[in-house]
Amino acid sequence: MGTGVIFPHRRQQKGDRLLFPAFSGAPPVAISQQNGDKLFFPARTAQSAFSPAAPIPVNRREALRSLMIEVDEKAVVHPKAVLEEGVEIGPYSVVGENVRVGPGTRIGPYVLLDGWTTIGSNCQIFAGAVIGTVPQDLKFKGARSFASIGNNNVIREYATINRATDEEGTTLIGDNNLLMAYVHVAHNCKIGNNVIMANVATLAGHVTLEDKAVLGGLSAVHQFVKIGTVSIVGGCSKVVKDVPPYIKADGHPLKPYGLNIVGLKRNNFPPRTRTLLK
Repeated sequence: MGTGVIFPHRRQQKGDRLLFPAFSGAPPVAISQQNGDKLFFPARTAQSAFSPAAPIPVNRREALRSLMIEVDEKAVVHPKAVLEEGVEIGPYSVVGENVRVGPGTRIGPYVLLDGWTTIGSNCQIFAGAVIGTVPQDLKFKGARSFASIGNNNVIREYATINRATDEEGTTLIGDNNLLMAYVHVAHNCKIGNNVIMANVATLAGHVTLEDKAVLGGLSAVHQFVKIGTVSIVGGCSKVVKDVPPYIKADGHPLKPYGLNIVGLKRNNFPPRTRTLLK
C-alpha cells in the first residue's frame, strides 16, 4: 500500500462506509473502494485524542461518528486538503491541496475549490461554483495569494471567485452573504457581511462591498469602486464611481435616487436617524 499512516479497520465490504478517527498528522493511505461506497474523512484537529495507529476505543465510537465527513466516491479531494467535521462534498467536485473547509459546510456537485482557499463554517456551495482559481489579471505572475470566505455564506450555481493577484494578497468575503447564480468576484475584492449579489452581478478587481449592501442582477462594477453600507444598486446598472452608504442608485451610467428607505427600515434604523440622513 506504500508509505503513510495506516488506520486499523476491518476489511471493507461493498456498500460499507469507511470510518477513520480524527487525526492531526499525515492523511490515511489510499484505499481502493467498491462501486457505491462513500469515503468518510475525519476532521483534522490541532490535537488528536488518538494515536494514528491506536485502536478505536469502543466507548468513543459514537463520538467519532459525530465528526465524520462525507465525501462522495466520485469527488476528488487532495490528501492534504483540510476538511473539518460535518463537511459534505458532492459528486465530481474537486478540492485542491491548499484548501481548508470549515465545519458543517456543504459542497454540491461539480464544485472546484482551488488555490489557497479557506471556507468558513456552515456555508452552502451549489453546483458548478469555482472558488480560489487564479485571477483574470495580466499582472498575475503566479504569486501565492488567497481567497478567504467566512461563515454562513450561500454561494449559488456557477458563481466564480478568484484569489488575489499580489503576493500574500487576499480576496475576502465575510459572513452571512448571498451570492446568487453566475456572480463573479474578481481578484482582491472585499465583501463585508450580510451582502446580497443578485444573479450575474459582476465585480472587477479591488471592489469593496460594505456590510448589507445589495447589488442588483446583471450589474457590472468597475475596478476599485466602493459600494457603501445599506445601499442598493438596481439591476443592469453600470457602476463606475463609488456609491455612498444608505442610498438607492440605478442606471447606465449609475445615478443616485435618494435614501434607501426600505433598507434602512429593514435594518432597524429609527425614524429620527432616517430623518437626519436626509
